Amino acid sequence: MRVVIRCDNPDVEDEWSWGVSRQWDLSEWSEKIEPKLSEWASLTWAEIDTHSSDTGHKMHHNMSCDDICEEAQDRMLEIERFFDVLFRFRAGNLERVWGYRIAEVFHVLWYDPTHEIYPTD
Repeated sequence: MRVVIRCDNPDVEDEWSWGVSRQWDLSEWSEKIEPKLSEWASLTWAEIDTHSSDTGHKMHHNMSCDDICEEAQDRMLEIERFFDVLFRFRAGNLERVWGYRIAEVFHVLWYDPTHEIYPTD
């Protein structure tokens, strides 16, 4: 199945407690987000599954919502879009595009430029 990207209802209201707006700006969209979405949409889900980092970790994968920060979990409840599992694409060193997948369709939920939805050391 080819990847289908939908970005018609992302959560872009307000900002995160760490000071990052949920609404990306035009430059983030045109220089970072949209090119990556277009790249991923040219692939199949099987091809997406083969992408790994230099250290061998999957670049794009499902993530249990139990593992993301509590603020993001609460936000999903607040906007009435709670899922047990989200899918996240790695868009750069820190940048992630979070959403949910229904069959071949990936629905964009958040752009996380600072890796705070799933913080790591």
